[in-house]
Order: sequence, then C-alpha cells, then structure tokens
Amino acid sequence: MTSVKPVEGVGVAVPPVLVPLPDTMPLGMVLKSGRTLTVITDQPAAQVYSGNWLEGCPVGKGGAVYHDYAAVAIECQGCPDAPNHPNFPSQRLNPGETYRRRIRFAFSAE
Repeated sequence: MTSVKPVEGVGVAVPPVLVPLPDTMPLGMVLKSGRTLTVITDQPAAQVYSGNWLEGCPVGKGGAVYHDYAAVAIECQGCPDAPNHPNFPSQRLNPGETYRRRIRFAFSAE
C-alpha cells in the first residue's frame, strides 16, 4: 500500500506515479481522527489535492464558507506525460475501444 504523507504547512504529498500491481493499487490515508480512507484502483497514478488554497473561494452550497484544508480530492488517473515516456503505461484509446477503469473508496474507523 502506498501511504499519503502530511507535509507541514502545505497539505499532503503523494507520489505522482504509483508502482503498479498486477490488478489494483491500494492507496491509504489515515487521518488524525482515527478514520482510514483506502482507495483501490487499476489506474497507475493518483493526484491528491488537499485544499491548500480554499480560503477566499466563492461561497458554496447553502452559503458554506470554505477554509484552507477543509477538503481533499483524490483523482486516480493515467501517468502524467505518458505519451512522452515509453516506459509509462499507455493512455492511448483507439477508435472502437471502450475506456473503463475501476476506483473504489472505502472508509473505516478504529
């Protein structure tokens, strides 16, 4: 499992490219609250956005005001810049092919 590591003052840092496993790659995040988020995907990479600069964003649904670090987004994806790196998994989709990927988010608590 690849772990997401907090970085003081700037949110979280995660390797942009995960080491692929035969079928899926688990990505784990343990929060200070004791809750755990596990993401299992067949994608070779993930971007983690930790809401570093939410302060001052437009007001949200129901008048919600968002503060820095109030949210996290995990975007499983193909390897960035794959077309320029033959050693990266191909992201090419040929005519007639179907694009289908699996991502599972699982929450648990101690």
